[in-house]
Amino acid sequence: MKKAILRWVIVLSALYCMGHILFDFKETHLMRIFTGAVEISFFGSILLYINLKTKEGKSNHSTAPKK
Repeated sequence: MKKAILRWVIVLSALYCMGHILFDFKETHLMRIFTGAVEISFFGSILLYINLKTKEGKSNHSTAPKK
């Protein structure tokens, strides 16, 4: 569940950031605040997703049966 939500946050914020870069939304003070918050959530959610993937990978290796 947590991974699915993180994937949606990553995708939606990436689309917004790409739209901002490509179509150059009008910059007002409120839009700068909103854009900054979206970009922070984008990079934060990517870091959190990477962290979850590494923890999942470590737990899979530690539970593997030893010969």
